[in-house]
Amino acid sequence: RPVHTYVTVVLPGALVFGAGLTITVAPLTTAVLAAAEERLTGLASAINNAVARIAGLLAVAVLPGLTGLGGGALGASLDEGYRAAMLASAILAAVGGLVALATIRRSVPVEPVTHPDLGQACGRAVERG
Repeated sequence: RPVHTYVTVVLPGALVFGAGLTITVAPLTTAVLAAAEERLTGLASAINNAVARIAGLLAVAVLPGLTGLGGGALGASLDEGYRAAMLASAILAAVGGLVALATIRRSVPVEPVTHPDLGQACGRAVERG
């Protein structure tokens, strides 16, 4: 029987999950906020956060029931249910990516903002000694 450890079983998945979040969350958040009118960016941010929280709660609440993970799952049935839950999650993530690809359009280009020089205070140049 093979020995399963954190490093061989959990860590690889956690690293892939972290990398996936890194390359998806920031661009999707940027797309959502860029699509909103400037006066509605606060509301767009709030809706984006609420949808993310609700999706996480639904995943935790629904996936175990759909995949046979219950309070009494042990051993092989736990492995089977976990595998099914991860497969369902991967399929949902892929479908979400395809929906985003099909529906998110490039918005108006954002103009760069020129920030004032740190050496200026209230419109006057500050002499450095």
